[in-house]
Amino acid sequence: MRILFIHNRYQLEGGEDVALALQMQLLKDHGHDIEVITFDNNQINGFSKITAGLKAFYNISSAKRTSQVITQFKPAIIHIHNLFFTASPSVLFVAKKHNIPVIFTLHNNRLICANASFLRNNKICELCVNKKLPWTGIKYSCYRNSFIESALVTCITSFHKIIKTWNHYISQYILLTEFAKNKMLHSSLDLNEEKISVISNFIPDSKAVLEKKEFFLYVGRISKEKGVNILVDAFANLKSEKILIVGLGPEKANLELLSA
Repeated sequence: MRILFIHNRYQLEGGEDVALALQMQLLKDHGHDIEVITFDNNQINGFSKITAGLKAFYNISSAKRTSQVITQFKPAIIHIHNLFFTASPSVLFVAKKHNIPVIFTLHNNRLICANASFLRNNKICELCVNKKLPWTGIKYSCYRNSFIESALVTCITSFHKIIKTWNHYISQYILLTEFAKNKMLHSSLDLNEEKISVISNFIPDSKAVLEKKEFFLYVGRISKEKGVNILVDAFANLKSEKILIVGLGPEKANLELLSA
């Protein structure tokens, strides 16, 4: 099968990039023909903020590039891992024009939360989940602590929510957990449950034989939004249980001080 991946890289590499690379390799190993279009948010630095904002609603250049690749590669399916902000929802309209089904893996909550994490001041916040126009995210400057940028992000997702882009131009959503599926299903997106699948991220089988030991393991980004601090506090009260934390992130140094 010919599968076209579309991915928009953030200015800092993250888990989405790793998940994309692993998935592409897995499909190649199983005989599928893979092509990828990569967009990069570092390109935004060359635009004025007004121009960049307008392009984030519908980027004509991204649409043309996507159309060219579709014409040449002739994919059976398009799989998107991220389209914010350089790719823009324009790639969805192009896919629809070519009558190609689109799968969209949601790695975060950007469609219903300005900062994509359901956190404000490191505390759970779900004020915007059920709002067609979630002005609260603008009020609290939830995206990069900027009122203007928060307004931009909110207007982009809300505009395409109102004109039903997220409903009519995506054939299937993939969420990483049942929790994420439940949040999206009961949100202002008004998605049908049949259009949502749950497929977790994965890592390659190293074939290593590990000695069995009695401990719990956390592997991932070491940051507050991942709940690592809560995890550590919970295990501090469980004297008989041990947890091993593996990863990098802004909270690593603090956790090392606590465990020293």
